[in-house]
Amino acid sequence: MSADPIEWYEGAAADKAFVEHEGNTGLDGAPDGYYIVNNSVQNDVYQVAPDASVEVQIYDHTGNIEDTDVQWNESIPLAQFEKDFAKKDVLDLSQFPYHVTLRDGKVVKIVQQFIP
Repeated sequence: MSADPIEWYEGAAADKAFVEHEGNTGLDGAPDGYYIVNNSVQNDVYQVAPDASVEVQIYDHTGNIEDTDVQWNESIPLAQFEKDFAKKDVLDLSQFPYHVTLRDGKVVKIVQQFIP
């Protein structure tokens, strides 16, 4: 798996990071209560454990955008996630941040971060 590491901030930490990085926007803090900083220019590469768990917050079950709905921490098989990650037509899973848990240098858990 190739991943672009980010820094994810929420609440007061998001407001502080927003002001530090965005300067004079006229806003006192992060507009949505979260803020992402991406200072890396290259991706990190990780090996994914074959039994890694995957949890998504929003997912395309039918191929119709109207049918997508938020289901918090819905488990899907890793093989299905890998297949659907390549799809870009209805819901582009590559556009979401993910929390990745590593154990012994391998990815053992992938959790999609919901973005309002």
